[in-house]
Amino acid sequence: MKKIIFSLAMVGMLNASELYRFYDMKTDKIGFLNNKCEFAIQPKFDYADDFREGLAEVRIDGKYGYMDKKGDVVIEPIFDGTYSFKEGLASVEINGKYGYIDKKGDVVIKPIFNKAYSFNEGLARVLLNWKLCYINKKGNVVVEPKFDEVYSFNEGLTPVEINRKYGYIDKKMNIVIEPIFNSAYKFSEGLAHVSLNWKDAYIDKKGNVIMKFDYELIGDFHEGLASVKLFSGKWGFIDKKGDMVIKPIFDNIGSFNEGLAVVNLNGKWGFIDKKGDMVIKPIFDDVNPFNEGLADVELNGKWCFIDKKGNIIIKPTFDKVHAFNKGLAPVKLNGKYGYINNKGEYVLEPKYNKIRHEDDIIIFQNDYMTGCKSVDKEYSLFRLKEVK
Repeated sequence: MKKIIFSLAMVGMLNASELYRFYDMKTDKIGFLNNKCEFAIQPKFDYADDFREGLAEVRIDGKYGYMDKKGDVVIEPIFDGTYSFKEGLASVEINGKYGYIDKKGDVVIKPIFNKAYSFNEGLARVLLNWKLCYINKKGNVVVEPKFDEVYSFNEGLTPVEINRKYGYIDKKMNIVIEPIFNSAYKFSEGLAHVSLNWKDAYIDKKGNVIMKFDYELIGDFHEGLASVKLFSGKWGFIDKKGDMVIKPIFDNIGSFNEGLAVVNLNGKWGFIDKKGDMVIKPIFDDVNPFNEGLADVELNGKWCFIDKKGNIIIKPTFDKVHAFNKGLAPVKLNGKYGYINNKGEYVLEPKYNKIRHEDDIIIFQNDYMTGCKSVDKEYSLFRLKEVK
């Protein structure tokens, strides 16, 4: 099962100000569009990030600063690197060290850190002498540096590394599961995959070992089931008791999504339900999971969409497709990109080099033309503008 990635020149993300970043191929600069497909900020920046708390990072002549929503530079580009503002402060790099500035551009926490991340609930994660710790908004260390690595939180806990062993901490930085594991992964549906004495296991949020295994590979739980690979090379699914509820007879599998999982038998892909019944026969060359009731599949070198009964809803016409998102799916045909709706009708014909869909608009680009299509229920509004 391949992951399809589209080449998108539209670098923007929808934000509270309803401004969309875009890259102008002609000037090699970045600007912003509003949700009426009008230029809110002309393309004039080497780099610009999305707006956070009213300001956006920009790069001019190799240095970083910040602009407001009018496109005016309000914090001069004097920094070697910057992060977005969060809780009124932003991390900046000065001569290889990191500190924090306020929205006036004043340095409020001196640049003494090897790395400094955004504040969250009054605390920021920093590297001090290459050890992870947490500081408050006065720059005082409130959690002493003791972790070699801290990962992302999921379900309220995150794995941490201490002296090459792994445990878990909560959001108050308390160690809630002692670092005794050879490896540790994020929690998913209340359980986490760990390695204890080089044996795979699942633990609960109290650190209790719920299940021990002797599998080659095990995955995270999704919709109550987790994929496992036996040393024989075959795949199956276990439940949260550790029972093998779907026999390991498959050559490859994916996680459950919308009640079905992709499986591979003899080089072809199909779908099973949670009973292990083959509900869509393995006849496809490649597949991706169901999303919004449809799955994109490859059949005889062309991509199409099927429903959960295996019926072809949108004919195998395209060279590449991607999953539906809010009723639209990007498609590629003869080297060009466009969008279809869930009836297979073109919302934007595939004749553009770059495309992107943000809640209210579709942005597209072809050579030196930047286009913008406002999306209403009928997808009827259309504008095309040349970037000068």
